[in-house]
Formats: sequence, C-alpha cells, structure tokens
Amino acid sequence: MMASKSGNILAIDQGTTNTKVLLVNPGGNVIARAARKLPLSFPQPTWVEQDATEIWQSVCEAIDECLTAVDDPRPAAIALTNQRESVVLWDRQSGRPLSPAIGWQCRRTVDFCSQLRARGLESFLAERTVLGVDPLFSASKMNWMLDHIPDCRRRAELG
Repeated sequence: MMASKSGNILAIDQGTTNTKVLLVNPGGNVIARAARKLPLSFPQPTWVEQDATEIWQSVCEAIDECLTAVDDPRPAAIALTNQRESVVLWDRQSGRPLSPAIGWQCRRTVDFCSQLRARGLESFLAERTVLGVDPLFSASKMNWMLDHIPDCRRRAELG
C-alpha cells in the first residue's frame, strides 16, 4: 500500500454485538461509516460464543463499505479496538478458526479457575500477570480450547 495523501484515519471497533468502522478526515470529521451486527450464541448456560468467521467478515464488509464511499480510500493510519478477552484459535495453514470465538463474558472456565485457587496459585499468577484468577481473562479460555478442541493441544505443542 502506498502512503496516502488524504491523511484519513480508518477506525475499527470490533465489539461483542457489532462491528463499527469510521473513516475520519484530518479535521476530525467522520466522512464514512459502516456497521454490522453480530449474533451471540449460548450453547449452554453461562457459555457465550460467536462465529469467528462472521466476526472477520463483519470487519471486512464494514471496511469495504467505508473505503468505497470516498475518492482516496487509502488511509494514512488505522485505529483498532476489539473485544480483548474473547479468544479464537486459528489454524495456521488454512487461516480458518478451529472453534467458535469464546466471548469475554463466558463463564465456562469457572471450575478451572477454582482449581487454580485451590492449588494456591492465585498469588503466583497475580505477581506475573497483574491479573486475578477469573474466567473473564483469556488464559483460562485458551486452556479450555487446548483441552476441548480435538487434537488441539498436540498441534499447539508441535507449533
């Protein structure tokens, strides 16, 4: 991509229930906007998931809509915010998700977090991560995926 003469900023907000994209000019004015709604899935009580492919498609579609609305679609910069504690594992070769995205508000790892506390690991983990032991945080979700996606832990260990 060549440097843009426009100085526009493409702002992407990939949130839990929608993806919003704005194209902002150097004066701070919004010159294009797009949004895509996203569904949530609740496969079990307290579990929250999303289709990772749908999330990605919503981002691509909203970006395309904004950039086709202006004469110079090359942004000078891109700003991004996302769901942060939601987790997706992708297959390196295919580029496809290995499972649904586990949402930040999902509580499926409550038992695992309780086990960490029972083993006296809460202080150890807090010292190293500055985070408490809570299903909100992505590490417990990643551990769950490694244990519950067929062949995932072995594949991860092999790189």
